[in-house]
Order: sequence, then C-alpha cells, then structure tokens
Amino acid sequence: MKRTRLRRHMRRAAITLLWLGTVLLLGWLSQRYAVQFDVSRYRHNSLSQPSRDLLTRLRGAVHVTAWLPADQLDRGDRHSGNRYRARHRQISALVERYRRYKPDITLRFIDPRQQPALARRLNIHPRGEIVVSHNGRFEKLQRIDELHMSNALMRLSTRPDKWIAFLTGHGERSPFSNAVHGLSRFALRLRQRGLRVQPLDLTRTPVIPDNTSVLVIASPRKPLSNDESRIIRRWLARGGNLLWLGDPGSATPGELADSLGIRFLPGTILTPPAPGAPTRNPALVIVNRYADHALTRNLQQATIFPFSRALIAFPAHRWQPVTLLQSSLRSWTETGDLRRPPLRYDPGSSERPGPLAIAVALERRRDGRSQRVVVTGDSDFISNAWLVNGGNAELGLNMIHWLAHDDRRLAITPVTIDDVSLALDDGLATLYGIVFPFVIPALLLLAGFLIQRHRRRA
Repeated sequence: MKRTRLRRHMRRAAITLLWLGTVLLLGWLSQRYAVQFDVSRYRHNSLSQPSRDLLTRLRGAVHVTAWLPADQLDRGDRHSGNRYRARHRQISALVERYRRYKPDITLRFIDPRQQPALARRLNIHPRGEIVVSHNGRFEKLQRIDELHMSNALMRLSTRPDKWIAFLTGHGERSPFSNAVHGLSRFALRLRQRGLRVQPLDLTRTPVIPDNTSVLVIASPRKPLSNDESRIIRRWLARGGNLLWLGDPGSATPGELADSLGIRFLPGTILTPPAPGAPTRNPALVIVNRYADHALTRNLQQATIFPFSRALIAFPAHRWQPVTLLQSSLRSWTETGDLRRPPLRYDPGSSERPGPLAIAVALERRRDGRSQRVVVTGDSDFISNAWLVNGGNAELGLNMIHWLAHDDRRLAITPVTIDDVSLALDDGLATLYGIVFPFVIPALLLLAGFLIQRHRRRA
C-alpha cells in the first residue's frame, strides 16, 4: 500500500516537474524567438502588403522620435495619465509592426520639457508630435497610424525633384481651386506623396522646365495657341511624360492628338441602368473591369466617370496604345441634347455603340528609355467632388506614379474595419466586470476542487 502511494506521489511529482519545465522552456523560447499570428478578420494588427513592399525598398535606418509631453502624469490627472499611457502603447505597438519587417527602425520617447532647445528648433507642437527621420530628412506627424506612417516613409524615400506641372491659362481645372470642379484635393494627395505641384503658363514662361516629371493638361476650355501646342509637342519629342484629361466640350489640340495617335469622339458616353437596378444618371459610367496594365492591375474598387468622352487610339510615331478603361456593351456616345429624353442610341447617326475607350496609356522607347502618356476622356473623376468615390483617387495617383516612372509607388489607403467597438450599458458593463474577473475563476476553482475530491474518494 505504501509502495503504491509512493509511486502515485512520484508520478504526480514527475508530471508537475514536466509541466514546470515545459512552462520554463516556453518562457525561454518566447524571449529568444518571436512568433505572432494575426487572426483578426481584417488583419488590422498587421501591416498591409503595400507597406511591407515599401519597407523592403527602403534603404537606411529609420528613426522615430515621439515628442510626448508627460506633464499630465505630474498633475495627477487620472484621465490625462491614462491617455498618455494609451498613446505611448499605441505608438510602440505601431512601430513594432514596422520593426518586424525592418529591424533598423528605432523608437524613442522625449518629453519636450527635458529638451526645450531642440523642441523649439524643430518647432514641436505643444501637444506633442511624432518625428520620422530617414537619410537626413524628416517628417512630422500629429496622427500615428499605418496610413500616415507609410505615407511619411514614402515621402522620405521619394526624390524631392519630381515636379508635376499643371497647364494653366485656358480654363483648365486648377490644382489650387477648392471648388467642386477643382483639383486641390488631388494636388494635396500628390504633395503627401512627396511630389511637387506647380502651375505652368506657357504665355508667361514659353518653355517647359527640364525638371518637370509630368505635364498635366486638365480639360482646357479654350484652344491652345499654335506656339503653345508647338512647345508641348517639342517637349514630347524630347521624351516628356504627359497626362491629358479631356471632357465633352473641352478643347482638343488637333496637332497634339495626331502626334499621339488619339482621336476624341463627339458626344457623351451614356450607360442606361441594367433592368432591375436602381435608377441613376446614365452619364455616370462605372468601370469595375480593368486592363492587365501596371496602372490598373491592382485596382480592387470600381471607378466612376461622370460625363465622359470616348476616344480612339491607334499606333502612331512608335506609340503603343493600351486601353485602360472602357464602358460597357450597353453604352453609346450620345450626340444629342442630354436634357431632352428619351435618350437612346441612333444607329443611323454619328453615334458609336459600346464598349468605348475612356482612358488609354501610350508608351514608346526613346534613346533606351521609356516615354509615357495617359489620355482620358474624363477629368471629373479626380475633381474635388468625385475623388473620394470608389477607386478614383487610387487610379489618379497610379497614373501620376506610372508617368513619373515610380512604378513601385502605391497609394496606401486605410483598411476599413467594422465592429471594432463594443457598446454596453451600465448594467451589462457592471455584470461583465463581476462575471469575468471573479465568478468564472471561482467556478473553475470549485470545479477543480470537486474533481480532486472525487478522485481521492475513488
């Protein structure tokens, strides 16, 4: 009997030692090796693929300095102290995500009161800022999340000599106009990605600067003069890159279009809603299928083009055209008055049936280098009124990046996360506050005691 008890105690001691050894081994392994799994629905605890790709291309160390005033802790304000600690944890957790893919990212926290001279020299905001520095350049952020952090790293990695020139003087859409038809929001997106935006009036400056990466002609309302058209064609002959945004009724320089092999069709593209679909303006063209091209290959969202003009592209002067976007089979070019229904396709007129090209990418080799042009029959899709609809912003930015030969640049957009907060009334919050930390552990202890008691009796 004593021998049986001794064996039982030895077996229990061996199991306990084995369990403790396993726990210690796991603790030691967790200190040496980090293995993490993101099981959230939208993987919002991990970096997106564009951010990871950006980190793999980033050369050199990145230093993140969080200027976080800690005076709230000294005041004894419990709520302010909690906010300070929460922000501290938020910054640390985000930087740690980036450090998984780029170990040479450093993070330090500084109280502006401890280094007031440096804080004044950097013009740090009294409420605190995050300074991201790379290769002697830095960006300051007041919001810290993946969108702002990755865009800051993108700006720091972009050469500061890329200029995007917008032609002016003919009623074009302005990158500095806040009106609904202006392009100020699009210009802001460009500046956020390290690109410089400037107007260009060829009547005052009869030459396109050599540091112009992309020339943008955004739907001129008045025709260009012969001299201006000649300057643009001469710049294209030297290898310049062009984004030409047209619209129904916009001026189309014939010589420029001929040199590119482009012909704009008269009228406006109309697409009636499908049977059973909600009624909408037939002049809204929705595109959700894209060409297999660097510009559109990764587009996931539909893009919307209001009041578009169709165009035809054919090879000319070694340009190789690729149709990026086109309307559906049910569309046509309406040449009549859009205010006089019914609107229908007239086979006996100059109207053309769909599918119709809305955007075309042109590329050719010149002196061993690729030269690129994008022509669209719509400019509203990047206007202030329509930029945030669907994938319009991503498409517009991709056009600029492709034209500027930044093929690997991607528009990093935030991931939409649903149902990340739990709203509870006071009664449920009190109940959960009692059940989870007290009742459930007590029930587990009671169950263990009853099981042990039953085994002893057996």
